[in-house]
Amino acid sequence: MWFRTKALPWVEILGLLKWLGGIVTVVSLCIGTVTLSSYYLDWKSKQEAVTELVSAADWLVKSEAYSQAWQVYEEALSLTPSSAEIRKGQYKLVKRWLRDFAIEKSQVDEVLSRITVILYRNVNETDKRELATALAHIGWVQIIRDRYSLAMNADVDSLFEQALRADPKNIYANAMGGHWQLRKHRREITVAEVESAESMFSLALQEGMERAFIRRLQVKYLVKASYESYDHSSKFEQAILSSLLNASVSMMTNGEPQSSRRSRRGIFEAYDSAYKGGRAVEASIRMLSLGEHLKVIDWLLVDLDYKLDTTPQGSQVKYIKARLTEAAGRQEEALSAFQALARAKSSSDKLNQLVNKSIERLTAPPPGLEKINATVRTHIDPRGVGAGDAGT
Repeated sequence: MWFRTKALPWVEILGLLKWLGGIVTVVSLCIGTVTLSSYYLDWKSKQEAVTELVSAADWLVKSEAYSQAWQVYEEALSLTPSSAEIRKGQYKLVKRWLRDFAIEKSQVDEVLSRITVILYRNVNETDKRELATALAHIGWVQIIRDRYSLAMNADVDSLFEQALRADPKNIYANAMGGHWQLRKHRREITVAEVESAESMFSLALQEGMERAFIRRLQVKYLVKASYESYDHSSKFEQAILSSLLNASVSMMTNGEPQSSRRSRRGIFEAYDSAYKGGRAVEASIRMLSLGEHLKVIDWLLVDLDYKLDTTPQGSQVKYIKARLTEAAGRQEEALSAFQALARAKSSSDKLNQLVNKSIERLTAPPPGLEKINATVRTHIDPRGVGAGDAGT
């Protein structure tokens, strides 16, 4: 049987469509709500993960585990690439890390390139101090590249000049720039560069921050300059030794930690009395007050592995102290020290020559005494003969 359906009026059709539309809207809202909820939960999960990663990175930085902190920040950035908090933390990290940079050699080029980008992102011309700090660290990246035998990709002199124009007293621009003065010409370093570096280190130290880092850059590379330079003139030797002694006295006076044993041995080698005829020792007498000079030598010797009684290095130190004691007017004490050195078996032939000359100088009659004695003898016997011969 065939059935005929009754045609629906347009009013009813429209009503039905509205009803269906309502259902679709409700369903769409439900689906949208579920989707948004999923996105929110995903976002919240990422934020929690980022917070945990940033906290972990901060802890690693404080523990000086810089390479691991770098990896953690990289993981955090992969979750939220535009996070200002992560970028700020990463900037702080790279500044700390560059001051004591170490990483596998195969990764150096890539990591330093990425660090450079981070530093340039933080170049802010409105904050002159931070501008100088960022530029100085970009310059420092180039120095590290050179240390790893990688090509420099920026003008280091220009970077430090710009940094110092922005903030003339900036710690990092002066410390890193002073280090560059000592390093850039290596074997052809000049007296002017040594003196410039000393002035820059003095400025860097004025704020009292990062002293250990600054001293490491200063003392280590003054010592390196003392034995790497082709300049063996007395003027250059005196400039290096004077800078080293001034730094050492400042460190001792301010209660700073001593330099490494290697650096302190290098300071004593800068005197080099055994091979340069004692000229550096003689020049050093005028560099400091004698009491302060003797005191800083004892300070430099603390925990140093010099066996003063059995090694050539020990004999040289003893000679320096004896000569300074003599210059201070304590001649009997100095003579005793020189005589003990003359009996030592560890001294070199050249040092023995200096010691013997010192003993002769201290035991010789005062100037004019021989002439007085001769006059007395002539007065007793005009012929210059002894009293026993006069009666014959």
